[in-house]
Amino acid sequence: MIGRWPRAAVAVALLAGAAAAGRPLAAQSREDPAIDVTIVSGDPGGGPLVRASGLLADPELEDLLRNGFPARISWRVELWSAGSVVNDFEGGAAWEVLLRFDPVSREWIVTRIERDRTRVLGRFARYAEASASALDGGRVPLPATKPRRHYYLARLTLEVLSLSDLQEAERWLRGGLSPAVRGEKSAGSAIGRFFRAVAARLLGSQRQTVEGRSVTFTP
Repeated sequence: MIGRWPRAAVAVALLAGAAAAGRPLAAQSREDPAIDVTIVSGDPGGGPLVRASGLLADPELEDLLRNGFPARISWRVELWSAGSVVNDFEGGAAWEVLLRFDPVSREWIVTRIERDRTRVLGRFARYAEASASALDGGRVPLPATKPRRHYYLARLTLEVLSLSDLQEAERWLRGGLSPAVRGEKSAGSAIGRFFRAVAARLLGSQRQTVEGRSVTFTP
């Protein structure tokens, strides 16, 4: 359950301290944020393996999440063909991951939202395990079919949602898709409404973007 926990004041204090320091929490991590975009040997045109690191490895960020601030992780992967003069965009894939702490079960919950589907990736006892799951994009089904030189670009944005977002997030996770499941409205619209509602209400500078690029290959 997402709610306003008694220890939320501690999280606000942590946030204020990080803002005063003049740098986002993710920048204080022990590991520099990065995205690894790997071409699969034997099937280079079938889509890359993507995985990020460093964005969630900050103890202060973990404290924020533990005190009721969910993290939204936005992924986008693009396929480009490399020309002699101009590079051409050939397609893209995007999805969201929500990482939150359940104080009742004392578990970290990782949920993936893609198009009209929402799927719980796992419930974890340890933050490190949940972080690894949230930052593992897996293999992206974005095939390169033209006999040209190609490369993949990946972008990940981490946002920490504010306390005012928590009730909306809880409603959406519990049943925001229910009318869509019954066929009363579009599931994609339900997802879009939720993320549009929360996108503009972030905690100060608690937003970080990291990018990565694959090697150039020919399928």
